Amino acid sequence: MPIDFAADLEAMFDLEAFGVPASYQPAAGGDPVSIVILLDTPDMDTHAAGMRVLAEGRLAHIQQAEIALPVRGDQLTALGNVYDVRERRLSDDGLLWTVELVEV
Repeated sequence: MPIDFAADLEAMFDLEAFGVPASYQPAAGGDPVSIVILLDTPDMDTHAAGMRVLAEGRLAHIQQAEIALPVRGDQLTALGNVYDVRERRLSDDGLLWTVELVEV
């Protein structure tokens, strides 16, 4: 049985599953966009180059169909908190952005 990743992705972003309503404000201006995201806290106990690193931000997973290109300085509001976009990575299949956020 083939895996329908797009359908699985849609189910994950459902507000009754893991989806979180959010507002996305481009740094370039314009009207904010209402989207649904997955919101994670990165691992707080990571190791890099033999040193312990404490992560300070959050991660948001955003469907590429909702936000074509997140940019550093864009803002995301979710669960009453406002975050600045820092970095972004697009999944290999091009369907999902992982965006690093820092609370404002």
